[in-house]
Amino acid sequence: MAIKFLNSINVTGSVSSSAGLTLSGLSAQNSEATALVVNGSNVVGTRELGSNAFTSTSYLAATGTAANSTLAGGLAVGTGRNNSANQIVRTQGNGYTEFGWINTTSGNTTATITDVYINTNDGYIRKATKSEFQSQMGIPTNAVLTTGAQTVAGIKTFSDDVKFSDNVGINGATSIDSPLDIAASTTSTNGLYQKWYYAANNESYTLSLKQTVTSGVVRYNFSMVNGGTSYNDVLVLDRGNVGIGTASPLHKLEVNGDTAIAAINGASTSGKPMLFVGESNAYGVGFRWDSSLSLDIVDFDNTTPTTTSGTKIGHFKIRDEEFYWKGKVGIGTTSPSQPLSVVSSYPQIRIQQSGQTPYFTFGSGTGFAVFDGVGTSGGLLDIRDDGTSRMRIDNAGNVGIGNTAPAQKLDVAGNMVFSQRLIANSNQYYVKLGVWSSASTYGIGMTNGFTYGALNNDYAMTFCMNSDSDRGFWWGYDGQSKSTGAMSLNMQGKLKINHSIGLGTVNPSATQGRIDASNDIVAFSTSDIRLKDNIKTIDKALDKVKKIQGVEFDWIEKEEVHGNSGHDIGVIAQEIEKVLPDVVTTRENGYKAVKYEKIVPLLIEAIKDLSKQVDGLKRLI
Repeated sequence: MAIKFLNSINVTGSVSSSAGLTLSGLSAQNSEATALVVNGSNVVGTRELGSNAFTSTSYLAATGTAANSTLAGGLAVGTGRNNSANQIVRTQGNGYTEFGWINTTSGNTTATITDVYINTNDGYIRKATKSEFQSQMGIPTNAVLTTGAQTVAGIKTFSDDVKFSDNVGINGATSIDSPLDIAASTTSTNGLYQKWYYAANNESYTLSLKQTVTSGVVRYNFSMVNGGTSYNDVLVLDRGNVGIGTASPLHKLEVNGDTAIAAINGASTSGKPMLFVGESNAYGVGFRWDSSLSLDIVDFDNTTPTTTSGTKIGHFKIRDEEFYWKGKVGIGTTSPSQPLSVVSSYPQIRIQQSGQTPYFTFGSGTGFAVFDGVGTSGGLLDIRDDGTSRMRIDNAGNVGIGNTAPAQKLDVAGNMVFSQRLIANSNQYYVKLGVWSSASTYGIGMTNGFTYGALNNDYAMTFCMNSDSDRGFWWGYDGQSKSTGAMSLNMQGKLKINHSIGLGTVNPSATQGRIDASNDIVAFSTSDIRLKDNIKTIDKALDKVKKIQGVEFDWIEKEEVHGNSGHDIGVIAQEIEKVLPDVVTTRENGYKAVKYEKIVPLLIEAIKDLSKQVDGLKRLI
């Protein structure tokens, strides 16, 4: 049975109905008419009337505890579909209000969402369009909020972090098989892939990745702008080759410009190389720095450069401009036989002072060695010791040793020592070894045709001086003064021997001034009357002879005074001195000597005096 009220009523008590309570006269509905229904469970709700009426009942609970375990009691407003999914407002157990879910249809849907109901800060639940919702929530209008494969055209700007749960393709990339696939802006040269900014839209500081295309070859090029200055080809990738500072690298790594290399694992201080060139990180050569700014070249023979220091085979000391190489160096040859081997059709090594015109080369030709000074003025070759010239070859071919201005082919200032012979050529000169500036006058030579003395028109060694009579030859040792010596011979042939002479088979005596001969000494004393004045006969010759005596005696050996020994005969010098003082001399050593041959005139006159006495006696008989 139904009860219908045509006008409003006020109910102060409870109203119950087992079949439901229907209210009419309500305002018009957009769809079907609704009714206020009170069921047997004391639940009052709204219900649509007609064929599309809900099959289940939502509720308006004024009091009591709802069936939903999340509610402690209070007010819950729903659409009538179920107790949770379609609730708009409900009161939680802690007394706070909770907003539920709004779906356009029952359950999950793929239909486009056009409007959203949201709680605003004025306390109302308001409907908002999608664009209004994005604006209020700070979501860019061009943001993609759906999942799955999406295509977004145009320039997109994000002011915050963007996260994607799947791979992303940019600029038309369709075969997306990596987290980020980017197609170039164009397939021609300078097609841009990416561009990074130091600050938003600041073109003065950028890093760009672009492609260059040449004859079908695609290269990938990193370029940058720093402080408004462009730096192209900072890094180029070309079919497995890497270029730095070059747009077309031909090798695995090609660097155009200065290069600095850090140590492997930062281990240069422990002897590990900064750069290793080799096979399988074992056989090869490494380069390393040490604390003295030296670059070592290290051989790794089946050793690992990251764990061992290897064997040093080369060394560059930058600070002291020093170079060291343990093995052989070949220039123009792969098989050097010497520490430095230079091989070419006409090998030369050129040495030239910076900024100077003269230079020096040395090398080899066909059967000869070359030492060539080019553009030199004073000296073709100058060998120095700490800045001091030790030997010079000038442009005239003269060689000076200790002399920077040689006047002869060999001009030596200092001593010369020959371990073997000094041999001159066969040309004949009075002087072949000069000892003074005028080589043709002072020196030693060899020539032939001499007939002087015992020379019989044949070769003789020559000793030459000029014609000055005060000059000549001196023999002696370096400790003797210039006023003494062993022997001297002047240019007039005057000879002085300081000690003794031995002629023939006899040796010189140890007594100074002695002459010994193994055969006759033939000499004549000057006695021409034309050379004598004040001539007179020796007076009382016989009386004088009576005062001297002829004696025989034994020599007292005293070699520093005389060289005689054994039994001998002679006179007494002191007796002779009394009667013939002119034939006796006192030597420098204090001992007296007699000129025996000078006694002969005395004996002649004594014999004549004796002969007169004999003749007188004969007359008396």
